[in-house]
Amino acid sequence: AFQRVFEKILIRWVTGRYRKPGIVTWEAFRERVNDGLKRIISENGRGKTIVIFTSGGPISAVIQTALGLSDENALRVAWQIANSSVTKFVYDGERLTLAAFNETAHLTLKKDPALVTYR
Repeated sequence: AFQRVFEKILIRWVTGRYRKPGIVTWEAFRERVNDGLKRIISENGRGKTIVIFTSGGPISAVIQTALGLSDENALRVAWQIANSSVTKFVYDGERLTLAAFNETAHLTLKKDPALVTYR
């Protein structure tokens, strides 16, 4: 029951149908995430490996930008992100490319399905 209500609320938020004073819009959130990523890239320069630990929301926001997804498809991506999964992007100086998504080999190699969790 909680998951269904949570999904409905997030769909309304991401599509802009839920706007309340003091609540950041999806557009503003996505912009803030992407601005932060641009800042991190510019501060570190080309040819560097940068590791960022975050949650599914920022990951889906960057994937949306990299792949040109709609808001609703970005949310669909977010529901697929496993806890502690690895997503990799490559930046070539002009374009951000999704190189790997939702990798969980570090968990599945332990042969314990309970290690792969969501939300």
